Amino acid sequence: MKNNTEQVKQTFFTCECYGDAIHVMKFNDEDLIYFSIWHRKNHHKPSLWMRLRHIWKIISTGEPYGDEVILNKQISLQLSKWIQNQLKH
Repeated sequence: MKNNTEQVKQTFFTCECYGDAIHVMKFNDEDLIYFSIWHRKNHHKPSLWMRLRHIWKIISTGEPYGDEVILNKQISLQLSKWIQNQLKH
């Protein structure tokens, strides 16, 4: 993954529960869009096992999120249209 912040557009969408968020990111030189699910700490205290699991995820992968979905341009446009259609009803 690239580290140059000038070549990336990104934003966060916070869950209505204020406990999680979706991080959306797009690199200028790619037609892919990255979706990451972020879990905010202190919203609800996870068990010791879940905290250790999260720590291991960060140590072993370097990523602080649990899931990531990468969509190409065509699928991203389909997702956008689907969301817009759902909001019309």
